[in-house]
Amino acid sequence: AHHQQETATAQLEQLHQEAKRQEEILTRAVQEKEALVRERAALEVRLQAVERDRQDLTEQLLGLSSAKEQLESSLFEAQQQISVIEVTRGQLEVQIQTITQAKDVIQGEVKCLKLELDTERCRAEQERDAAAQQLAQVEQEGQTALEQQKMAHEEEVNQLIEKW
Repeated sequence: AHHQQETATAQLEQLHQEAKRQEEILTRAVQEKEALVRERAALEVRLQAVERDRQDLTEQLLGLSSAKEQLESSLFEAQQQISVIEVTRGQLEVQIQTITQAKDVIQGEVKCLKLELDTERCRAEQERDAAAQQLAQVEQEGQTALEQQKMAHEEEVNQLIEKW
């Protein structure tokens, strides 16, 4: 009976040890589960944050795409304006060249006209001087002829007086 009691005590002790071991395993499992629940909650929070970041980045990307389209549109317009400006510049350069050539021609003509004018002026002055000289000579000859006529008239008068 004593042996049975020892065996029963030993078995009881063994069962008690096993129960204790099972309790430790259960406690450890509960702690691990709690840790996993906390970790899962933390991961869910992180996942929400990542999802928000992804949403923000998606919105930023949309904004950047829109900005990129606007910039491309502006670039296209600017390139068109540059093309128009280049064409206009080409036309203006041709006009400037034409005007410069016309100016050169006109300056040449003005030079020729000045030379002609100077020549005409010189000739007119010479003609005027010659005419003045001729007029003076005619006046002198007229004066001389008048004086000769006067003297002849006086002589004729004197002869007529003497005849009387």
